[in-house]
Formats: sequence, structure tokens, C-alpha cells
Amino acid sequence: MITAKQLKILHFLLNNNKLMEYKRDLVLEFSGGRCDSSKQLTEEEAKNLIDHLNEHDPSDKMRKKIISICYQIGMIYGDSAEDKKMNQAKVGTFIQKIGYLKKPFNSYSRAELTKLIYQVEQILKSSQKKEERELLQNQEVENEIKKLLYESLT
Repeated sequence: MITAKQLKILHFLLNNNKLMEYKRDLVLEFSGGRCDSSKQLTEEEAKNLIDHLNEHDPSDKMRKKIISICYQIGMIYGDSAEDKKMNQAKVGTFIQKIGYLKKPFNSYSRAELTKLIYQVEQILKSSQKKEERELLQNQEVENEIKKLLYESLT
């Protein structure tokens, strides 16, 4: 049968992922219809359900969003195994340095990640505005050069 530790973890994950109302259905599914109470799950069934719930942790999605924004900023790039390791280290260092709580990336709670996403999105907006200004300046310089060339030919 399910261990006390597994039961605690299972209930934590169900609450954390706001899935407690689906607990009965999940237990039925992961027990193959054998039972509808988490206390009746086998250790293996409990392990499989816990693994499944860990895969759907909203905090992971939020971290992935931050990583995606870092790609958009141009701070990280590439998709090889080596790139991903390097990118993970870069994002970790970046978040620990500029994150509003100055703590390791994976230590942020879901509520804290919401604020961190907002912060990183503001950095992205600032970066995009800077690129737009530079593009506009380059166009103005290009137009000035064209004007000077035209004047010199006439």
C-alpha cells in the first residue's frame, strides 16, 4: 500500500496544482479502476501518479516561460545538449543576480515566479524598445547619407 510519505507528497501536489477536486478520478485512472481512494493505492501506483503530477507542475511552465523570454532577449541561444547546459547556467546566474529576490532560479515559489516573469518581461520590453530606437537611428543615418549623396550629385 501507499506509504505515509507518498500520501503526503500526493496531497501536496494535488493541492499545489489545484487538482484536489480531480483526486478521485486520478486515483481511479492510476489504479486501473481498482480503487477510488488514495489510501488504497499501491506504492507503484502512487509513484506513477506522483511522477505524473510532477510533470504538470505549473512552476515548471513558469520557469520555461522565463527561459523563453531569455531566448527572445538574446541572452541565451542554441539547442544542443551543451547549449542547454550553458543556457541553464546563464539563466541561473542571471536570475540570481537580477531577480527581485536574488535567490537561485529553482528556489522561487509559484507566487514568486509570477513576479519574476513580470520583471523579465519588462527587461524584454526594454530590450525591444532599445532595438527599435537603434533601428530608427540607423534609418535616419541612412536617409541623411542618401540626402548628402543626392546633393553631391546635383
